[in-house]
Amino acid sequence: MLIFLFNTVYSLIFVRARAESNPWRSKSTEWQVPTPVPVNNFEQNPGLRLRPLRLRHAAGVTGGG
Repeated sequence: MLIFLFNTVYSLIFVRARAESNPWRSKSTEWQVPTPVPVNNFEQNPGLRLRPLRLRHAAGVTGGG
C-alpha cells in the first residue's frame, strides 16, 4: 500500500509526464478524437465497416447458462 501511495504522489508532483494522445496506436474512432472532445466530434459521420466476428468454439465446450 505504501509503494502505491508513494508512486502516486511522486508521479503527480514530481514527474508530471503527459501521456500520448493515442498510446496504443489504435485506429478505432474513440482514439481519433482530440481531448477534450469538441462539440462536434467529426465533420461528418465516420464510415464504419462492420463484419461479423469469426468465433471458433473450442472442442468440447458448450454454451453455458
